Amino acid sequence: MYKLHPESMKQNTFYVLTGIIVTALVGIFWLSLEWNDPLPIQIGFVIGVITVYFARRRVTGIIEDERSIAISQKAAFHTLEIFWVVFFTFSLGFIVWTSSNFFGLERTPTFRYIREHSPTDMEFGRPFLNPGFLQLLFLCMIIFLYVGFKFYYERKYGGEDMDEE
Repeated sequence: MYKLHPESMKQNTFYVLTGIIVTALVGIFWLSLEWNDPLPIQIGFVIGVITVYFARRRVTGIIEDERSIAISQKAAFHTLEIFWVVFFTFSLGFIVWTSSNFFGLERTPTFRYIREHSPTDMEFGRPFLNPGFLQLLFLCMIIFLYVGFKFYYERKYGGEDMDEE
């Protein structure tokens, strides 16, 4: 009978724990919306990330070799290369759009409007112009870019799934 070290964790147990944490975070996010208080989800997210980090260190099944590390580095580098160009371009456009009378149209939020109002006072006629949604959109873009590059380089250099058994 295989006996695990008391401080070790199987890979599937880690995935179940991660799923439980993500489910709990969805519930905490819902409570934060109900309470109109961002603090519970912010604290919960940080605690969740720290828990996943320390749990991952205990997993016995994850093996990283030089090839998988090199693939991750290449994927991260190319993600950063594309992301900063898109983010900088968007930021320049947003600054011009919010600080000037772009094409004679009065747009909100302007810098003066943001300075004079708290985030809870702001009403966004277009919900996707909410800064929180925009940041989540960029975060999703980073994740998709990284996963896409990781798959690409694993196929190119023979990642974990390409090993023969």
